[in-house]
Amino acid sequence: MGKFIRKTREEREDEILSAALKVFLQKGYRKTTMEDIIKQTTLSKGGFYHYFRSTKEILIAIFGKRPQEELRFLAEIKFSSRDQKDLVEKLALHLTERMLAKFEERELYLMGVCEAFDDLEFLERLNKMEEEFIRDVVPYSQVNFSTDDPMKVEAKLMFLSKVFHALVIGCHLFKQEKFYQENKGHIQSLFAQILADI
Repeated sequence: MGKFIRKTREEREDEILSAALKVFLQKGYRKTTMEDIIKQTTLSKGGFYHYFRSTKEILIAIFGKRPQEELRFLAEIKFSSRDQKDLVEKLALHLTERMLAKFEERELYLMGVCEAFDDLEFLERLNKMEEEFIRDVVPYSQVNFSTDDPMKVEAKLMFLSKVFHALVIGCHLFKQEKFYQENKGHIQSLFAQILADI
């Protein structure tokens, strides 16, 4: 534990999540203890547990940060698209690049996928996070797409999300990055096709 520094709640949570990400990637999620993460922060043990009670809570909080970045992207792309076709092409390209990208959180995501096989509560929380994210996306999508039916948009986006995650798992968990990269155009077309009739 480093020297205590006064921080806001948000700054403290960011410190914890950053420390946890580092430890999870070094040791693996299952081998990481709360003590391992506490040692990487400036908090005491008692202070740390004021924010998170388990490594599972921390992992879910890390996963929860990524959707906020995607919502910001959707807000930006809305203003830069000429029409619906342009928007679909930009979204399909963005999804394809995100699916193929390698970054630290991707490794953690794959650890989470493996964890979900053994922990039904964890799987339910991940599914709930996905559903909440899709509901948050629907208002952006209704503005950008031609349909006025929010249920149709939500169902289509949920299907798109499931396809996206299946491709991420196939590409990265099974170390098939080269194969998927060679088929990037097909993947982008698939995403565009799913988005086209919203």
